Amino acid sequence: AGVYQSTFGRVSGTVAYMAPEQAAGEHLTPAADWYAVGTVLYELLAGCLPFTGSADEVIRAKQTTDPPPPSAVRPEIPADLDRLCLELLDRDPARRPTGVH
Repeated sequence: AGVYQSTFGRVSGTVAYMAPEQAAGEHLTPAADWYAVGTVLYELLAGCLPFTGSADEVIRAKQTTDPPPPSAVRPEIPADLDRLCLELLDRDPARRPTGVH
C-alpha cells in the first residue's frame, strides 16, 4: 500500500487508509481521520485490510462498495466491534461516528 498521488497533484496519502472523499479530492473533515481509524481497527480485528488490489482498484472499491465485515474473516469478533468498524468505514462521511457522545 504505497503513497498515492493523483495526476492532478491535489490528493496524496496512503491508499489503504485514505477515505473515499479524500481520494476524490473533496474537502476533508475529521471524518476522514475516523475512516483511517476504522481501517486500523479492521486490520487489528481481521488481520487484513478491508480492500486489496492496485491503488486504483482500492480507491474505486472504497467509493462504490462496502467492505465485508471483519467477522466475515474472523467470526469470533464481537458484534459491537464489528459494527463500529463498519460504521467508521462508511462511505458517507456524515454517517461516520465522531467520537463525541
